[in-house]
Amino acid sequence: MPEYERRNTQVVALNPGSLASHQKWAQAAGFPFPIAVDAGSKVAAAYGATKALGGIQRSVFVIDKDGQIAWVREGMPSTEEILAAIDSLNA
Repeated sequence: MPEYERRNTQVVALNPGSLASHQKWAQAAGFPFPIAVDAGSKVAAAYGATKALGGIQRSVFVIDKDGQIAWVREGMPSTEEILAAIDSLNA
C-alpha cells in the first residue's frame, strides 16, 4: 500500500474472529496488511467501537505519533478521506 508507506503510516486491521479465520479472510481478500485478533472484543470496547446490542461497529482510527486518537470514522471511509486525515496530521 504505497500511498500509506509514503506517509510513514502502518495499516493494521483488528477483528474479533479467530486467527485461522483472519488468515483465510486476508488471503481471500489479498490484504497487504496485518490483521490482529481482538479476543473478547476488548480493544473494540476500549475504543468505543462496539454496538449497544453487541457486535462490532466497523470503524477506522488514525493514531498519531504520540499514540493518541487523531481521527475516527464509523463505517468504511474512502481511502482518499483516510489519507486526507493523515496528511492533515503531517501538515
